Amino acid sequence: MEGKQVCCIVAFVFIFIILVGAICWSNMGFRQCDNFTNVISASTDTLKHKLMGGKYYHALGPHEKVLDQMKKLHESGKPGVFVLVSDRCGYCRKLKESGTLNELAKEVLVCVLHDNHPEYGELMKMLKARGVPTIAIFYNGKLNNYEGARDTRSIRNAIQTAKR
Repeated sequence: MEGKQVCCIVAFVFIFIILVGAICWSNMGFRQCDNFTNVISASTDTLKHKLMGGKYYHALGPHEKVLDQMKKLHESGKPGVFVLVSDRCGYCRKLKESGTLNELAKEVLVCVLHDNHPEYGELMKMLKARGVPTIAIFYNGKLNNYEGARDTRSIRNAIQTAKR
């Protein structure tokens, strides 16, 4: 009798694992699968930050040049947002995990530079930034430091103002 109980328990656990896996896979969708493969190949951001905030915004790797991103934006005529962050900063983590950058990235290009990026210090000096997170709005060849609130609506309004 004990052999049959053990067999039933093992079969139940096996079926349960298959069902949970099937449910997770069907709810994940193809878009999130693409993001997961991007997460695996990401070298400049941790897995946690990519999954919690990096579905839409672009974390610039050390090989990517900020000026190239600005040139693409200028040629397209679209605005962009550059965010300078540090992994050791609680405010930076909160900004990335809050969904603000994801919401903005649905409308404009959002580039995130971490403090290990080679051009990070240059941009901090150019923007006369005193700390992180630093948000800069790029439009029509001009990069302006944003000093307002760190919510989606305020940053969106600043982008609209820069367009005028």
